[in-house]
Amino acid sequence: MRLALLLLALAAALSLLSLRVQNFGAPGAEVIEAERRGGRPDDTAALENEALTAEIAPPSERPSAPPLFRALQPPAETQAPASGERFALIGLAGQPGARIAFLRDLGDQSNLRLREGGYAGAWRVAEISDRCVTLRRERNEQSICLQ
Repeated sequence: MRLALLLLALAAALSLLSLRVQNFGAPGAEVIEAERRGGRPDDTAALENEALTAEIAPPSERPSAPPLFRALQPPAETQAPASGERFALIGLAGQPGARIAFLRDLGDQSNLRLREGGYAGAWRVAEISDRCVTLRRERNEQSICLQ
């Protein structure tokens, strides 16, 4: 008895589902009536019908989404600077007025030995103090100190 009721309920559900599938793409009664009269259908019904009958574009025609991850790139500060742009002060030697600054070019890793007035690339050594060197280029100035 239970099996018979279960089968009957299953058959009813399948027939209801098949009716809905058959009418899935068909326009609603309001749309058909409005078209028969030559007028515009109700906007809501038309939008619902359009949403139901719209075709899904194949994957090749869909706009591509941006990638989830970007390629790994080191931060700008860890990339090697251009030669003659950034320097590190390695050491200082000599008496005031006759000091020598030992610099390392962080671009090409070359070592430089400079006095006041000397040039490190486009930078001129403006001043050498007890712990720092001041470099100038046009209107720019940078001070490099011992760590």
